[in-house]
Amino acid sequence: MASQGAECRALDLPFEAWYHITEALEAHEKASLAATCRTLRAASADWFRNDAIPLRRATIQAPEIAWLCRMHAAVELSLNPTDWPIIDTLGAAGVRLAGLSLAGTRCSQPLPAELAALTQVSRLSLANSRFAGGLDRLPQQLQQLDLSACCLLHVPDEMAVLTQLTSLSLAANFVEWSGGWQHLPAQLRQLDLSKCSLQQPPPEVMRLPHLADLRLDNNPIESWQHLGWAEHLRCLHMQNGRLRQVPEQMARLTQLASLSLASNPIKGGWQHLPAQLRRLDLEWCGLWRVPAELAALMQLSKLSLDHNPLIGDWQHLPVQLQHLALRGRAPQLTAVLGAVPTLVLSPMIWGPVTEFVCSIENDTWMACLLLVPSALFWIWVITFFFF
Repeated sequence: MASQGAECRALDLPFEAWYHITEALEAHEKASLAATCRTLRAASADWFRNDAIPLRRATIQAPEIAWLCRMHAAVELSLNPTDWPIIDTLGAAGVRLAGLSLAGTRCSQPLPAELAALTQVSRLSLANSRFAGGLDRLPQQLQQLDLSACCLLHVPDEMAVLTQLTSLSLAANFVEWSGGWQHLPAQLRQLDLSKCSLQQPPPEVMRLPHLADLRLDNNPIESWQHLGWAEHLRCLHMQNGRLRQVPEQMARLTQLASLSLASNPIKGGWQHLPAQLRRLDLEWCGLWRVPAELAALMQLSKLSLDHNPLIGDWQHLPVQLQHLALRGRAPQLTAVLGAVPTLVLSPMIWGPVTEFVCSIENDTWMACLLLVPSALFWIWVITFFFF
């Protein structure tokens, strides 16, 4: 520490100052800086203790490779298939490659054959890419895989052999739907099927025994007969759909803790919301009143009603709420605070529109300060136009 401090004083900076300076740097900039500045070696050892270092270039200098080896750091690479030699360079130096991104690649060739040999890679992104086959070359130990926007017409057969895969994105695919759901790995915990032109949740997906997080955003789903099979779901996103009623099958999801129904024209069926919900997103749902059934959600702590033309029934807000979002509408302050006395509304004024975001506070007397900005605004309007 003494030698490090001496070197820092030579730069007219205390050793502790380096910790604050590096907070503004990107992760790959920290890696480059730490490789060339000996005074940061002690600090750099903590920068990537739990995260892999992202590298987005095809050449890495010898000092950086040496630093990566010394810190036993893991690396996430973003590159083109033509830059493959850098992977061999890192492998020869003993640097562990934890993640790889070939996103956005347009190639008339199959995936590189060397991909299968990357036995330490657990995360792979092929998002928005076009390859002429080669999915059988995917590393068998993958845990996270992104195949979004790859123009897939069905679930690839090769998915069935990825026995360690827990997170999969197939978003923005299946322009001409032809199935293949039976190839999904049984151990999946997270699955993204947004923008897949689905008209109903596939039964094979609902039967996945470990699926906890499912995204079905931007799908014209009309039938929900298989939804109740997914009793293990904890997080469900169904934004921007065609829901007019909360599906009856929703009540069977006894482990569901987080639900997003944003941007759906829902008119009823609120009694089917799972009683154990902790988070609920109902923004842009065209709600004029707070649904009476929300009062029965005794575990709900976060509720978003952003951008709804709400005019009343605030008494139906769950009394235990800790966070309430009401952007886009100026609610009746007295009614909201009377229904949920632990909430304090903070106003944000944008011209003539006053927006409110509610957050938990212990000092509820601060709520009276909310009236001041709005009152001053209307006093200014009246003075300007009538005097």
